[in-house]
Amino acid sequence: MANAEQLAERFHAALSAADAEGLRGVLADEVTFEGPVAKASGVAECVAGLVEMGRMISGERVEVRLAEGENVLTWSTVRAGDGPGRPTVTWLRVGGERITAIRTVFDARGVGR
Repeated sequence: MANAEQLAERFHAALSAADAEGLRGVLADEVTFEGPVAKASGVAECVAGLVEMGRMISGERVEVRLAEGENVLTWSTVRAGDGPGRPTVTWLRVGGERITAIRTVFDARGVGR
């Protein structure tokens, strides 16, 4: 049985690898995602969006991960391509043994251009 922090570690590894099966393995069927450039609901929609996002990630350095009960916050520096890293905060909510909610915050200026 994985705890919330272990699920967060598996989530970030699968995201950075654009690993659809790895993401499906940690996400609940009813998972929701909310970020500065996208929203998604349900495991299929979230996995599709996260895999697309993961393909853009060329590196992630976790600075701090804090877990309390069903909540995990990860402060990291995420790099896309050869660009500079962006400070990013990801909040995961865990229910049972799966992630039920994902919220990501970063400065989205210039993303998608």
